[in-house]
Amino acid sequence: MVAMFGTPHDTTHGNGCDSMDFEIISHIPFACVFVLSIYMHIFEMTVLVGLVLVCSLHYHLHAERMTCVSYLDNCAAFALSMYGNVQLFFSPTAWILALNLCLGTTSGVIFVLGYTTRFAPYYHIMHPIGLHILPAIWACTVVIFQQPLIF
Repeated sequence: MVAMFGTPHDTTHGNGCDSMDFEIISHIPFACVFVLSIYMHIFEMTVLVGLVLVCSLHYHLHAERMTCVSYLDNCAAFALSMYGNVQLFFSPTAWILALNLCLGTTSGVIFVLGYTTRFAPYYHIMHPIGLHILPAIWACTVVIFQQPLIF
C-alpha cells in the first residue's frame, strides 16, 4: 500500500530488492494463502491474494518505482484489506473476530507508523511484517474459518 502515498523510506535498492531480501521472502505466507484458498474453494481470496502477490513482488523487485503496477498493488492490497474488514461481520466465533481484529488493527497501525519520522528507520522491518506477514495470517484465518462472500 506504500505505492499510493510514496515510499516512506530511502529506496537505495538500486534495481530493486534482492530475491532473498526480507521484503521479498515475507511474501511466502501470501503464497501459502493463495494455495490454501484454492484448496478450500474460496476463489475470491485466491483472486485478491494472487493480485497482491504478483503486484507487490513486482513493486519490490523493480526498485519500488511509482508505476501502473505500484498503483495496482495499492488497489489490490486495499481491496484485500476491505474484504477482510467485511468478513469481520461474518466471524463464526468471538475468538475469530478478536484474532482478525487484532491482526487487521496491528497491520493498519504499522502501515501508518511507516510514515512517521520516528519509525522511518525501521520501515524495512515493519513493512514486511505489518503489510505482508500479518495480512497473510489474517487472510489465512478467513480462508480456514469463514465462508466465501461472493463465490
